[in-house]
Amino acid sequence: MRKIRQRGISIIVTLLVLTIIMIIVFAVGAQGIWNLNYVNRDKYSKMATYAAEASLAVPLVGFKKGLTGWAACSNSFDTPNTYDAVEGIGNYFEVTDNSSGTEDTTASNGTLVKPGMVYFLGHGLACNKTIHKTVGVMVDAGSSGQFDYAIASGGTISFNASVDLHGSLKCNSNFAIGAQTEIFKDNKGKGRVLVTGQIQNGSKWLKLDSTASEHDCRARTGITGPAKVSDASPKVANDGTDDTNPFIVDGSTSPSETSGYETLPNPDMAEIMSDSNLVTHSEENWSGNLNLDGKIHYFPNSSGASGIQITGLSGRGTIVVGSHGKPGIVSFTHPVDHEVNIVAVDGGTGPDWSNSGTVGGCKMYFQNNTTIRGLVYSHGSITSNARFDVYGSVIAYKGGSYVHNGAHSVFTLSPLAVKCPGFDAFFGGGGAGSGTVTILSTQKF
Repeated sequence: MRKIRQRGISIIVTLLVLTIIMIIVFAVGAQGIWNLNYVNRDKYSKMATYAAEASLAVPLVGFKKGLTGWAACSNSFDTPNTYDAVEGIGNYFEVTDNSSGTEDTTASNGTLVKPGMVYFLGHGLACNKTIHKTVGVMVDAGSSGQFDYAIASGGTISFNASVDLHGSLKCNSNFAIGAQTEIFKDNKGKGRVLVTGQIQNGSKWLKLDSTASEHDCRARTGITGPAKVSDASPKVANDGTDDTNPFIVDGSTSPSETSGYETLPNPDMAEIMSDSNLVTHSEENWSGNLNLDGKIHYFPNSSGASGIQITGLSGRGTIVVGSHGKPGIVSFTHPVDHEVNIVAVDGGTGPDWSNSGTVGGCKMYFQNNTTIRGLVYSHGSITSNARFDVYGSVIAYKGGSYVHNGAHSVFTLSPLAVKCPGFDAFFGGGGAGSGTVTILSTQKF
């Protein structure tokens, strides 16, 4: 009987020990599985974060190279750039562009984007889209630029068709208003008209944005005709301040350090000529369609009666026309809607471009509806004979003139759009091949 009891107790003890061992094994196994899941989830979480960071390479490199499409894609949402069905990993990005805005805006994740800023939001997906990470980068679109005018001239400016101008205007001679003109503030809060000569008002309204931090109309030698300037803004007919000092137009390729004077931008042609992206078209008075392909297209022989005629554009890039003793002449005969810099230069009289811009004589014509995101620049005149919308800057150099004869047009000073080779000292970040990115903050969510 005692033996039977002992065997029963042994069985019970054995079962208890086995139960305890099984509990320990199951606990260890569960902990192992939990640890494995945690490691895998951490792994995929990191992979999603890396994917989100990788998605920003495309827009940030584009920004750096001056690819200015972001100026037209406010709050855009792109489909995934990549997606691996096996690993379940993908990414995409969004861009909230407020570079030319005047009010705060909000990105899709609630981040506040101030005027003058561009916000890039990268998304990373992992573990069959069950893990979603985001990385945000805030970029100052205008910090590198020093030139603050949407339209500027070393000579005259004439509006013979209505204009909305987001930014400021300045010229060394007269400003003729032949159609209603409205000046709105740019992303720095400025909307000014500054004229060294006369403001010649042909019975048309000049309206300034009273909400701008700087909104005034100043002419050094008077305002002629009915002075129809909006009452909320100061107008000075015989201004003696530094604001109406003439631009320096002596061929300098860097900003002036003389207090009270500004240098009108002039390209560093040596920099352009040595750029690895330069493509030279030596034909006399070239004509046809041009694929920009991210290059600088140089036309040295463009000074004939008609110059070069561009009948169509594709891609992004820069066009430069003109050479020594041959002021550039270029005509766009067909509609244009592109991210492009257009530069007409005279080579001066020296063989090394040292006095480029001191002769003038260049001519630039836009004969059809045009939208340009970039710089329009001439050592001479610029004439638009149709709708002419520019997101960037328009500059006519020494003795030059800008004449708008077309339909209602919009001009917006956009430092983000002006990434032109040879103009780094004035706008920051060169054009077809380089640029400057000022990152203000990076956040991982």
